Amino acid sequence: MDIDMTWLEEHLFHRTLSSDDKRILKGLIESKSYEKGAVILAEEQDPEGLFILKTGSVVLEHQKNGQQVRIAKLEEGSQFGDMSLFDDAKTSVTIKATAACTLYLFSQKSMQYMMEYRQSLSNDIMLNTIRSLAQAIRQMNDAQAYTSQYIQGRK
Repeated sequence: MDIDMTWLEEHLFHRTLSSDDKRILKGLIESKSYEKGAVILAEEQDPEGLFILKTGSVVLEHQKNGQQVRIAKLEEGSQFGDMSLFDDAKTSVTIKATAACTLYLFSQKSMQYMMEYRQSLSNDIMLNTIRSLAQAIRQMNDAQAYTSQYIQGRK
């Protein structure tokens, strides 16, 4: 499957890439497709790398007290697997396609290559990752505040 460099420039890198960067990236990115309902990553699975959601949507679920708890829904342009860039821990959630999806995967090996030889590309990806993680923390703060109010009886 072809890699849409224009889409990556707009949604991930936020700049125009050089022809050399595009050539390198085509060798580092794997395009994956999943049908609605497919499990992309299972909880406690070995990490694969950083996924960028090009099309479709996914849900993140976590097993708690014998029940699947929905953590988040991600849409086009979102990323997941970011924590695998920082440690080798098993995945902490199950990720399922809620619609047919196209994903771009940057394997851990690809990310290591970029960090060593293509720092400008890895810097752009890391900045996008930091933005994504900051947004997730803000959403968790909102959910925690709502939960605290609910428990205290102040809707």
